[in-house]
Amino acid sequence: MVRQFEKKAPRPFDKLLVEVLPEIPDLAGWPTAFLERLEAAHAGLEDGELQRSSLVELAYLYHANGFLQQAQACYLGLESFETENPRWPYLLGVMTSDRLDKASVATHFARAIELDPTNSLAYLRLGHAYREGGLLAEARTAYGYRLLGSPDDAWAMAYLGVVAWLEERLPEARDWLEKAKGATPRLSLVYEVLPEIYQELEDYEAAKAARLAGDGLELVEELQDPALSFLADYCYIADRLLEFAEEARRAGELDRALSLLERAMDQDLPSSEVLEELSKLVREIEE
Repeated sequence: MVRQFEKKAPRPFDKLLVEVLPEIPDLAGWPTAFLERLEAAHAGLEDGELQRSSLVELAYLYHANGFLQQAQACYLGLESFETENPRWPYLLGVMTSDRLDKASVATHFARAIELDPTNSLAYLRLGHAYREGGLLAEARTAYGYRLLGSPDDAWAMAYLGVVAWLEERLPEARDWLEKAKGATPRLSLVYEVLPEIYQELEDYEAAKAARLAGDGLELVEELQDPALSFLADYCYIADRLLEFAEEARRAGELDRALSLLERAMDQDLPSSEVLEELSKLVREIEE
């Protein structure tokens, strides 16, 4: 009975903060607005009513600005306190996706799916972890679940093609990538892999056509994850703000894209880069 009570009883937040609060990193040269938000979040940790929201603020500020070790400590603390909240394992998985320990990454996304089976994007990311870890059959299953939740997702189609290619099932790989190109014609992954597949199939004309098909297109290099767009509001890195602005423009959020470009200019981003993105935004507004 005592063990059961200990398992169900909530952990005191004060004790959790002592355990998880990371050391403040070197912040020399960072914008004043960023430093002020960090200072306010740390002050909020002293107020019982603000402790939880302040730790969340710290986690987001660290994550959005590349302090990943500090952000991970905050997310792990929030996950241990709110064990039924799928947000924290999902963000942990996203933040650690580039690490070599793919088993750990997969564990985060599997936990997020367990808590929220409707998050089909978590299946896509779980598939990436499996694929990069060499578990191709498991990756294929995860990508398949992504398509169940989002039948038109070109990324899942493209990566099913990649898995088939790695398994040397070339006709199936070709079909998946052609289907992905039909669903979303601008995925860079399609134009990287499809010509290679046609080359291996000895269809050299199709390989040439596949290479040329992407010329002149504004190719999408990375998945746009709506669950991460909130990080733009915590970001003080000019290049990253420009990326957020581009994502907002492609998502049709034109007012938000303009606001993010203004913030990028405030961070001394070279005006040529801002003007190039601004010209694309103006064209879309006019259209």
